[in-house]
Amino acid sequence: MTRFISLTLAVLVLIAACGDDDNVGENCFESPELPECVEACREDPTRAFCGDMGIPGDMPDTGDMGPCGDCGDQLCDTESSMCVDCLSESECTTAEASACGSDGSCEACATDDDCDHDDLPPVCVTGEGCFECGDSNVESDDCSGATPVCDGTERSCRACAEHAECAAGLCVDGACPPASDIVWVDGDDSACDDGGTGTSAVPFCEIQAGLDAGAEFVAVRDSTTNYAWFQWDTGERATIVGVGDRSDINIRRTEAGEDTVRCVSGSTLSLRGLSVLGQQTAPTTGAGVFASDCTLTLTDVSVSGNGQAGVSATGGTVTLTDVSVSGNGGVGIAASAAADVTIRRSTIQDNRDGGLELESVRFDVENCVIGGLGTDANGSADADFGGVRITSPMAGSRFVNNSVLNNVAPLALSAGVLCGAPFDIKNSLVHGHGATNLSPMCTSSDSHVSGADPSLDTDGIHLTASSGCCLDMADDAEAPADDIEGDERPCGAGADIGADEHCP
Repeated sequence: MTRFISLTLAVLVLIAACGDDDNVGENCFESPELPECVEACREDPTRAFCGDMGIPGDMPDTGDMGPCGDCGDQLCDTESSMCVDCLSESECTTAEASACGSDGSCEACATDDDCDHDDLPPVCVTGEGCFECGDSNVESDDCSGATPVCDGTERSCRACAEHAECAAGLCVDGACPPASDIVWVDGDDSACDDGGTGTSAVPFCEIQAGLDAGAEFVAVRDSTTNYAWFQWDTGERATIVGVGDRSDINIRRTEAGEDTVRCVSGSTLSLRGLSVLGQQTAPTTGAGVFASDCTLTLTDVSVSGNGQAGVSATGGTVTLTDVSVSGNGGVGIAASAAADVTIRRSTIQDNRDGGLELESVRFDVENCVIGGLGTDANGSADADFGGVRITSPMAGSRFVNNSVLNNVAPLALSAGVLCGAPFDIKNSLVHGHGATNLSPMCTSSDSHVSGADPSLDTDGIHLTASSGCCLDMADDAEAPADDIEGDERPCGAGADIGADEHCP
C-alpha cells in the first residue's frame, strides 16, 4: 500500500511539471523569446523549451541585473527582456549606422531625421548613411559658395570641375555662377540675336553684344565661324568664358593693323578657354590682346597668328596661366610702363621678333617654356633678341624654373636671355644659343646655362633620366610646387632645373 502511494505521488508531480509548461503557453516552444517564456526560463531553466533559447541550465541568479541578465556592452530592452545594441538613436553615433532598428541594432539612415544628432553629416542617402550632400556630381542645394557640387563618390561638397556640373551651365574657378549673372553667345545658333537679352535659348551672336549687356559673365559656345574683335573700356569687370574646346572658339580680326582684343581705361577683363587669332599678315601694328591700364587675366588661352605682339601690356596688371603664345609677327609677350606681370605654366614659341620682353615692370615668370626645337624657336635674323629681354626690372621680380631653348637673334649675346641691368636667373635651363646663353648683365643661381647638352627628350622640352645637369639640382626653396604641366615638384631627391619636373 505504501509503495502504491509513493508511485501515485511521483506521477502527480510529473503531471504538475508538465502542466506548468502548458500554463506558460504552447507558444514558448515556437517563440521562446517571448517575455513570459524568458521569465519562465529564468525561474526554471530546466523547462523543455528553454533549450531553444540557448539558456544554460546552470544560469546564475540575475539578482538586480534586471530581466535581461548580464548584457555586457549591450543594453537591456525591458520590453523584450533581450540584450540589444541600441534603444534609441542616441546609441547610434556613426554616419554609416545612425538609426536604431526594430531589432535593436544600429543601421543606416532612412531619412534626414536619422542624421540629426551627434553632429553627424545632415543628409541621408537611404541605406548608405549620413553625408554632407546627397546628389551625384551636380550643383546641389546641400552645397554652396566655393564648393557648390556634390561629389557622387564621396558625397561631399566640392568645387565644380566641368561646366555641365553647374545648373546654369557655367563653371568659373570652381564656382557655379547663377543664371542671372550670365549672358550667352553662340554664333552658330540660328536663333542668335544681338538685339536680344542673351539667354541660353536665344543667345547673342557676337561677344561685343554680350559685353555691352553688362553681365558679369559672358559664356561663349564653340562656333564654326570666327567671332569678331571686341573692346572693353567701361572701367568695369567682365569675364569671357569659352564653353567647349578652345580651338573651336576663335576670335579673329581681319583688318590689317588692328588689335583683336582691347582692354583699356582701368577696366578688368578675364578670358578663359578660347583662342585669339590675328589677321596673320606681318608686319602690321595689330596685337592679339592689347591692354593699357587694364587688369587682364588670361587662363587656358591661345594667342597666335597676330601681325604684331601676341600680348601687349602697358601698365596695369597682367596674369597669364596655361597660355600658349605662338606664331605672332612681333614679340610673343611684351610688357612695359610699370605693369605688374605674372606668367605661369605657359609656352612662348615661334614669335618673329622674340619671345618675352619685360621693360620697367615687376614680373614673376615661372614654369614657362620659351622657344624649342626648329620652328618653335623665337626670333629671326633681324630680331633685336631671341628668347627673353629684361630691361630695368622692378623690385620683387623673379624668373624661376623656366626653360629658354634654341632661340635666334643676329647677335649671339642676345639670343638666349638678354639683361639690360643686373638680374639673377634662378633654377632655369637656358640652352641652345651657342657659346653664350646669357648676356653679361645676367647672373644665374642653381641653373644650367652652359653649352653642355642637357639630354632632353625628343620633343626638345622634357628632361630625361640622362639629364644629369638638371635632375634634383634646383634650389627647392625657390622652386614652385608644380611644373609646367601641373605635376608635383619636387619628384625625387630635389626639384629639377627648368620648366619640366622629371619623374622616374
